[in-house]
Amino acid sequence: MAPNQQYSNLVPPFIAERQVIDVPVYEELKQQELNSRIPTNTTTSTFNIQQNPINNDVDWERLFPSTGTESNPNVIRVTGGGLNIPS
Repeated sequence: MAPNQQYSNLVPPFIAERQVIDVPVYEELKQQELNSRIPTNTTTSTFNIQQNPINNDVDWERLFPSTGTESNPNVIRVTGGGLNIPS
């Protein structure tokens, strides 16, 4: 064989079709998860952590409502930053 035929037995690589992946928006995923866990017609309260910082268990007891039940939960939407839960 001549030197210019050194690749004559190679098979060309397989070329896969372009794949399209639909990545849902985070807000949509979050809302779907909340909808699956929180009963319909549950009242939701909004709590702004910047306006009401929680530094200890006394603040927690004063600012948050009592706990609900599985069928009637107290749902609180925290805005303005993260929530630190005191031990």
